[in-house]
Amino acid sequence: MGRLTEPEASADERQELAEAQAALRRIAVLVARGVSREEIFDAVVQETRRVLPADATALLAYAPDATAIPLVQAGGPGTRPPGRITLEGDSVTARVFATGEPATVQSYGMLAGPMANMQRERGLGSSVGAPVIVEGRLWGVLIAAWREEHHPTLKEKRARLAEFSELVATAIANAENRAELAASRARLVLAADDARRRIQRDLHDGAQQRLVSMALEIRAVQHALSERLVMDASEVDTILERILAGLEAAGRELLDIARGLHPVLLDRGGLEPALQALARQSPLRLTLRLDLPHRLPGPVEVASYYIVSEALTNASKHARATHVDIEVQARDGELTLTVRDDGVGGADPAGGTGLIGLRDRVEALGGRLEITSPRGVGTTLTMRLHVAGAVPRSGERHRSSAGR
Repeated sequence: MGRLTEPEASADERQELAEAQAALRRIAVLVARGVSREEIFDAVVQETRRVLPADATALLAYAPDATAIPLVQAGGPGTRPPGRITLEGDSVTARVFATGEPATVQSYGMLAGPMANMQRERGLGSSVGAPVIVEGRLWGVLIAAWREEHHPTLKEKRARLAEFSELVATAIANAENRAELAASRARLVLAADDARRRIQRDLHDGAQQRLVSMALEIRAVQHALSERLVMDASEVDTILERILAGLEAAGRELLDIARGLHPVLLDRGGLEPALQALARQSPLRLTLRLDLPHRLPGPVEVASYYIVSEALTNASKHARATHVDIEVQARDGELTLTVRDDGVGGADPAGGTGLIGLRDRVEALGGRLEITSPRGVGTTLTMRLHVAGAVPRSGERHRSSAGR
């Protein structure tokens, strides 16, 4: 007895599939080339309308105020959609917004609401919608509509539409990532410029002024000696003592600047002793747990150090915290660093507390910095970073420190 098989696709179905795949490839090429979102949006609605085929297609973005903003449309009789559409009532746009899932409207004849009214005015009877999900969030909806009510292939059309909406999501994510990367690079450049200006100002106002003053005193002594002016030993001793004191002060200032640029302990002993030194200097109660069996790459140690340092500064100055818990673990090529405080919370990276600079620094190394700060609960910073190339300690076992 012969094996039962599903009927082969018809020639028309094979042709429709081939056209759909070709259209998807054309859009994928545009996405890969990094063309503007507007070009991709226009290509998607045009290709979708042609491939399905549909009487009208549109791409809408959801706004925070629970409205939808039409971005691009193709075809369709009747009036042009307004600049912003309320989601009150029933429509495929409202259904996708409510569920985050593909939706179908068999007939707009009996539906109520602004969107349903507009579809009827445009002479459209049925539609399908596919959500545009960008990195886990509902961004918008891609819609295809027909004049005919109860269109016989709405289910198949909805599945095809979802393939196009996924390409829209990829294009949006790519554009947002490029924009964020450009902004991050700009912030890093500005931070470097600010650091150079701060160093220049500190040198000019501190060590440089001391050195200039001492040079003038040395020239005065030199002039007196060359002109055989009378100077008793006590006067010379006083001048020399003043010069020595100035040199010592200038040296301390230069050392403080150097420490601010790159803590010496990081170079000498690595992250563990550098963090222990931070813990000793902090006015807060600290719990410090370190699991670092290896020395980490230099840039990783620097990023980790400054995350802890900035977190302690924010906890003390802004969060009014009394206790901070710090945990650092390097295992299987991954570093996880967590800093928790019991402060007032509500930390905003955009608020100028230095958190956005820390995030840029971590992302420049290919890692992620997550900031959780609900009001009244405290702030938690978590960094996850790949640390391939860790350097083993020479005969030294890792230590765990519990704090003060």
